[in-house]
This record gives sequence, structure tokens and C-alpha cells, in this order.
Amino acid sequence: MPGPMLLHSSQETRDVITTHFQRYAKEKFEGVEDERVQYIELALGTRIKQMAGIPPDNNVPIIQDESFLRLYSRFSDGEDFSHEETEQFEAGIERLMGHAIQNAAAICATVTGAVNSLVTGNYREAELIAVDEEVRVREYQWWPLLVFYPNAVGKIMVGDRISSRPMLTRGRFATLSRPN
Repeated sequence: MPGPMLLHSSQETRDVITTHFQRYAKEKFEGVEDERVQYIELALGTRIKQMAGIPPDNNVPIIQDESFLRLYSRFSDGEDFSHEETEQFEAGIERLMGHAIQNAAAICATVTGAVNSLVTGNYREAELIAVDEEVRVREYQWWPLLVFYPNAVGKIMVGDRISSRPMLTRGRFATLSRPN
């Protein structure tokens, strides 16, 4: 059972989250080797906000959606939404996400993310699929993914020679080794 809820103003909450975000975006947590956080400006959420004009970016096409901006402002202030408003807000996010994905030169996703209907429906024109081999999915297991990307003319499996599992190589004797 959760403990008692502490009351904080929405401004205090925003300040704490903003401080945490700024610190996290500038430096890694101790002992965490996670390169993904170095370019937070490339994250889908950041692109969605830019497309909504939060903040405006001259390099990103802004989608004028005043009703979404009003809902976003209320959401940022911690206001509660009715069921209908929640549906409108989520639909606005999905619309902006679709625009962001359609305008992307490339996207990085897990295998699960790559088959998400928001991704597949908006990125059908992809010509190259790159998959991180460390997802622990064998190549033939992700072939069905290609049905979602009919224009894909190439696929790349990206490996990490340090953390790839041992592989069997051919020779006079079979040996286990790590790729060079």
C-alpha cells in the first residue's frame, strides 16, 4: 500500500522535474553507460513538442493545433481532464507523433517499437531497416517485420563486438570466439 501523498504545488513539481531533466540531459548517472541520453533533442517526444511549437524551431514544421496547445498548457499546469479531454489530448499526441515520424529521415526503435502501428503507419516509405543485434532476436525472427515496410531495399544488423554473444566460426576445428 503506498504511503501518504505529499502535497506540492504544480510549480514545485515542474521545477523538480525540470532540474532533474536538465541534470540528466547534461551528464550520465554514475555507473550508467547509456549513450542514448546524449542527444535528447532527437527524441520523439522532443520532436513532437517542437512540431506543436513548444518551443518553436525554424528547422521543424509547426502544426497549428490550438486545441492541443490549450490542452497541453492545462496538462502542464497539472489540471485534471475529463475522459473526453483525455481522449482529445492523446489523439493530438498521436497526430503530432505521426507527423514527426513521417518527417523523420531515420528512426531508431526496438523491434517491438518498429511494429507499433503508429510507427508502421507513418513510416511505410522507409528504405533501410537497421536492427540492433543485441536485441537478442535472431535474424529470421524479425523478417516478418519487413512486411510493414514494403519499400525497404536493405537491412542492416548492427552488432557490438564487446557485448555480442560468442559465435561459432568455421575452420579445421569449430571454435567459439567473439567477433573482431
